Amino acid sequence: MKKLIIVACSLIAAIAVHAQGTVNFNNRVTASGINAKITKDGVAGVSGSEGFAALYGGPVGGSLVFLGPAVNFRTGAAIGFVDTAAVDPTRVVPGVVGGQQASFEVRAWLGSATTWEAAVAAGLPTGKSATFTTATGGIIDPGTGLASTPADLIGLQGFAIPEPGTLALAGLGAASLLLRRRK
Repeated sequence: MKKLIIVACSLIAAIAVHAQGTVNFNNRVTASGINAKITKDGVAGVSGSEGFAALYGGPVGGSLVFLGPAVNFRTGAAIGFVDTAAVDPTRVVPGVVGGQQASFEVRAWLGSATTWEAAVAAGLPTGKSATFTTATGGIIDPGTGLASTPADLIGLQGFAIPEPGTLALAGLGAASLLLRRRK
């Protein structure tokens, strides 16, 4: 009887995981029309290990959570696009059933910090996409019991990570405007 209960609990847990919404963390999927390059100052794409990108997601109207792991960027002609070759790009969105809408953000940073929060705390250059909503994959087929493939991040737009020099210039410009206003 104990074995039967353990098997039943394991089966329920497995089905619950499969029923969760899934997405494919990739910012370039030609078939889906996604071409959301991440650049430095809107000019050159982020390349290789000079930075990381991470996907955050959650239920629409809820808080966004880290859907790790963070990944580096591609090199060569594909700079500015995430490199998911060494890591499975499938991300499970907790609290979202397959097929439901979920909210997402892609956050990126330059430097060696391994999380967005650590990059922000260290004052490293960071950037993020606008928050967008898209339907998830992972819908269970009642006939086979298998989950559908992860959905692509439809609605993701490219964005720039400001370089430290740009941030310094912006700060200097703001300070000069304040001084000029006082006179």
